[in-house]
Amino acid sequence: MAYIVNNLIKGVFIKEAKTRFLCEVKVNNEIVLCYVPISCKLSNLIELKENEVLLSLNNKNAKTKYTLFAIKHNKTYIMVNTGIANRLIYNYYLENKPEIELKSECFVENYKCDFYNEEDNLIIEVKSIISMNTIITLPNMNTQRAVEQLKKIKHLIRKGYKIEYYFLVLSEKPTNIFIERKSVYGKLLYECMKKGMNIICFHTSVIGNQLYLSKEQGITFV
Repeated sequence: MAYIVNNLIKGVFIKEAKTRFLCEVKVNNEIVLCYVPISCKLSNLIELKENEVLLSLNNKNAKTKYTLFAIKHNKTYIMVNTGIANRLIYNYYLENKPEIELKSECFVENYKCDFYNEEDNLIIEVKSIISMNTIITLPNMNTQRAVEQLKKIKHLIRKGYKIEYYFLVLSEKPTNIFIERKSVYGKLLYECMKKGMNIICFHTSVIGNQLYLSKEQGITFV
């Protein structure tokens, strides 16, 4: 099942704006401000040299006409709209496990999870990764929030909850994901996996206005 994004428009990346969450793009020979739906600087993640971009059209009440959706790099697209990650995983369940009813963004014993299935006591956590590299080593940035989440997940596993932990690489290229086991994040992730947490990895493909998920081989602890 493909996830369809309507009204995708091609443009050219010009530069990051001084104001956070904004950039300049060229659309039909006009330079306009565009919303960037991530909190860190794009130039820290992706090379930005007048690359082709895909833009989604905002509603009429938005401050900008477009939202940056994906950036083309070496003939493939890297998605930068991390908000799409949860929708892709939800669609994956609709296609492959339609009998499982998922509730989104709900609290389970004071833990806010991405998805929850009450019948099976199943908690789903989705982690999106933006990178132009085919080898990714985690953690690669401040992981304090992810560390606190894993501490709570470890506690929930002890109480009998099932956990599925998704890594979603927002790139069309197959990726090798390495986890630094000596890091606090890596140590907790390894402990949760050994206690039964299921780790699943995907990367994305953009074909026209349709998004697809492809299974990765998994993670490697180093």
